[in-house]
Amino acid sequence: MFIAAVVVSLAALLALAGVLVRLRLRDGRGGRRLTCAQTLTGVLVDPAALAGVARAGATGPIRAPFSGEACVWYRTATWRVDEGGPQLLASASSALPFLLDDGSGMVSVDPGVAEVVVRPGPAVTNGGALGALVHREWLIGEGDAVELRAAVNADGLVAPARGRYLIRRTGAERGGLLAQIAQTALAVQMLGLICLVLTWPR
Repeated sequence: MFIAAVVVSLAALLALAGVLVRLRLRDGRGGRRLTCAQTLTGVLVDPAALAGVARAGATGPIRAPFSGEACVWYRTATWRVDEGGPQLLASASSALPFLLDDGSGMVSVDPGVAEVVVRPGPAVTNGGALGALVHREWLIGEGDAVELRAAVNADGLVAPARGRYLIRRTGAERGGLLAQIAQTALAVQMLGLICLVLTWPR
């Protein structure tokens, strides 16, 4: 019984370690942390990690198509939901560069060549003769905290040689993974308590 309890506890700890590894990979850690000012030297850094707030480019903020909110980047998708299930009708995203500002300076960010990680806003549903239409938006607003993983060279920010060029609004993905960590940690504690009760000498 004691050996079984140890095995179960080790399995739970391995599950927790797996979630932590996923969080590390999603965050794009391993890149050298740079300021925006340091990216202007033209020295190759691959990969690099930057953090700051999003600012609109020279043309100013853009408007999200469905909500009308001012933002620096958006992605939209529309599905038709009928008896056959959901069908993607259209999707689009803005491609205008925006700026990352960390207080040391600003650097241009090109979302058109990057993977953008943002939690979607609430779904908007409209009824129709051919079924319900469901619209969703993903936004990066002016002043939102943003983290980047990219390569830096004389041309600015480009895709790294290995891995993804990643733009992530802070907290967009981490919230879900942290919830998994908390749930796994609770499971480890509960299993440890159960194992202790089962193996306690009587």
